[in-house]
Amino acid sequence: MRFMLVFSNLGFMGIPVAGAVFGPESIFYVSIFNLTFSILLFSVGVLMLRPDMGKYLDPKLFLNTGLIASVAGLILFVLQVHIPSPFADVFTLLGSTTTPPLAMVVVGALLATLPIEGIFTDKKIWAITLLRLCVIPIAVFLVLRPFVEGPFLLGVPVLLAAMPVAANAVMLAEEYHVDSTLASKGVFLTTILSLVTLPLITLLIT
Repeated sequence: MRFMLVFSNLGFMGIPVAGAVFGPESIFYVSIFNLTFSILLFSVGVLMLRPDMGKYLDPKLFLNTGLIASVAGLILFVLQVHIPSPFADVFTLLGSTTTPPLAMVVVGALLATLPIEGIFTDKKIWAITLLRLCVIPIAVFLVLRPFVEGPFLLGVPVLLAAMPVAANAVMLAEEYHVDSTLASKGVFLTTILSLVTLPLITLLIT
């Protein structure tokens, strides 16, 4: 439950939604969050699911594609490396395919395998959903609003905080043999209800 409250779906859903709301320029800011997200996911996140692994946490967990891609993109940005047109066009095409369409296919395929019974009667899942989709993003907005403004510095963090439970919750729960059913319920319900809450949060920050 703590894992679901801390880690939102800022990769699969955050990138396409931020791009749609704030434009392609916001993807860089999302990538910075994704870099931190990947580091924490495979360290703090794993320990949340399996506290007993604190004694033998494998450093190889940090060598994942999301983290490597985020670091590579950040380095290219800082060094102002310009990729030649043919290669840049290919990367742009692949990126456009990966974020909105394929990301939603992955989420849809995941949700299609979830057990439906008992989801809407589980009070714990409803509490997580309320906190994940409403309380947390509003709290982030109230904390940041006195200090920053603008669509990127204020809007992107709030929007990413309003994302549903990270799809990684189910995969990591399966991998580390914890309650994947509870994780599946959280991903399912928060993803469905985010269709309502995300537009409302967007109105708050735009």
